[in-house]
Amino acid sequence: MQAHGLVGDPQGNVWATNSTGAPDGMIYKFDPKAEKFQTFPKPSSMTPGIGPSIAIDSKGNLWAVEDSGVVRLNPATGEYTEYKAVTKGGDPYGITVDAEDNAWFAQIANDRLGVVNGRTGKIGEVVLSP
Repeated sequence: MQAHGLVGDPQGNVWATNSTGAPDGMIYKFDPKAEKFQTFPKPSSMTPGIGPSIAIDSKGNLWAVEDSGVVRLNPATGEYTEYKAVTKGGDPYGITVDAEDNAWFAQIANDRLGVVNGRTGKIGEVVLSP
């Protein structure tokens, strides 16, 4: 594993993205009490890769950037949901989740902020001046 982004959850687990190397496109969980790793491979039907940034929402879902936008992982089921950015080619990098569980991500190559509504799944963007 080549971890890039890290986030802790309220239970004390550490979550990491694997943004480079093989296997690519995976989120890992480390349980320090059990001293064990658990892997959450992304389905091959989705955009390959997971970016360097990761965040957690109030429901315990993990959010990470990818080349086409962001993904959400439900750790209870292992299911990923993909949200493609409105504007393609933005080079997503950096993600955070607000108090309403909306996931915000930077699109550094095209001066935009992407946002996924945490309740509806609708994706939008804010255009920034260069």
